[in-house]
Amino acid sequence: MLLPDNRKLNIIFSLDKSCLGPKEDEPIEEFCLYAMKKIKLGSEGWINWSATPKTVSLAKEVSYHINGKTLLPAQATQYIERLGGNLKDLEMDFFSKTARLIDLFLRYKLKV
Repeated sequence: MLLPDNRKLNIIFSLDKSCLGPKEDEPIEEFCLYAMKKIKLGSEGWINWSATPKTVSLAKEVSYHINGKTLLPAQATQYIERLGGNLKDLEMDFFSKTARLIDLFLRYKLKV
């Protein structure tokens, strides 16, 4: 199903710089851009997603929005289920792919 952008669920994954390791100077911004280029989630027709650096320790790891309005996790779950998807599966897919990409990214950075 292909939805117009104003009806797509926007999922923002906030990634903490510690996911790249204990160093304080790891380039989390660069990793977020790298992840967005490499990761494909199976529901691109009805979601948009982005990865951003987590800037506040209390910030949520995942947030959901439609047309500029913030949704609660339960609302996002209901919305995705109506479209025939499963939000938890999408999130698990993202985090699984992210874990694999971290290793590739760090290997790449060591070569540069």
